[in-house]
Amino acid sequence: MMNNETILIDIGPLSCSCTDHLMEEMHKALSEDDDGLFRPHESIYVRQLIEEITGHGANALSGLSTDLTGWLSKRAAGLSIAVPAPEAFVAWSPFKAEAVFKYLAGKAMETWAASDYVLLVDYLVHAYFPTTFPEQVAELAVKQAAVMGKVQAVSESLTAAQAGALLAHFSQGFTGIALDLAHINYSVIDYGMANCCEHVTGFSDSVKYRLKRTILEHEKSVRLEGKQPPHALQTKMFDQFGELNRDWRRLALTEAGEMANQGFVASMPVGKKLKRLEQYVGACPFCKKIDGRIVTIVEPDKKDKNWDTEIWQGKDNVGRSASPYKRVGGQLIKRTKSEMWALPAGLAHPHCRGLWIPVSGPASDDEFTMWLSDHFHPKAAEAIPKEKIEARNE
Repeated sequence: MMNNETILIDIGPLSCSCTDHLMEEMHKALSEDDDGLFRPHESIYVRQLIEEITGHGANALSGLSTDLTGWLSKRAAGLSIAVPAPEAFVAWSPFKAEAVFKYLAGKAMETWAASDYVLLVDYLVHAYFPTTFPEQVAELAVKQAAVMGKVQAVSESLTAAQAGALLAHFSQGFTGIALDLAHINYSVIDYGMANCCEHVTGFSDSVKYRLKRTILEHEKSVRLEGKQPPHALQTKMFDQFGELNRDWRRLALTEAGEMANQGFVASMPVGKKLKRLEQYVGACPFCKKIDGRIVTIVEPDKKDKNWDTEIWQGKDNVGRSASPYKRVGGQLIKRTKSEMWALPAGLAHPHCRGLWIPVSGPASDDEFTMWLSDHFHPKAAEAIPKEKIEARNE
């Protein structure tokens, strides 16, 4: 609904697969409420982590925006000595980046071709979102979030300040000791790392595409068509970077929230009952429907698992749909229950803020609890049985 008017979309000419894809994306979009996107996360365990991830992307986008604006506002002649363009298919390296800079700086912008603007965007995006960036983000969003899920599972009394201090400790050098002690299934971590890296890479690709299209369309309108666009290029770029910052924030919320929930579920023993919380402003109809649902932890390889009443490590909605209908031939038919979204271990959709809480107290893990005690209260180790300390140090 928009302005109290119904929008009708003619899907007649579309194929079955295109129709299904359209309906799926529309239902996913309806589940993502951007209101309050920058509101602090409801979980104290990942709140600071999400802000840290958000800051990494925001800083990169800010630097990229400043440099790009500087380049595009340069209308003076280039350097006194022009240099040839670098090889287009050579992999990015410090040597290539320097060659690109010298080439672009040595050429007056009035003589730039469309390919020069494309090269400029590639150069700047590579500088601010290098090939190492996805893995750096994944280290935070996956490993640290998963461990914080474990922390939540064994310690209901942790304060926001303690959670922040723990994350600050990890940021100084995440050695993996906490990850090892957490006993989280490494296949969950591996999948999370790969998935997060792909999403971050996709984001940087989106940055390049959107900035290139904006610049090229503007320059084409001015240079080839002699038009004066209704909005200055700087205004268009400002709007683009505003959208990109929102996209990055959504990524930070989603990746960290997903792995925190997966780490929490992975830390709970089989048979433990959990309660889903979806109590936040902007929760979509699906998430409101699963709010308060109580489920039982089962083994991932359990046969005939109940998708409504059971949960397990890695449970997600991959292969399931948010749309209640699919197209078969020329008709829309209802999907079966097994084809529809169900309660996941992680998040239901991007920017979902769902959480888990245990129905009856935290999980029991003496070794990990001892690690936490040592971290916050070193003297607490004196109260721990000697044999446990010796076993941990072996």
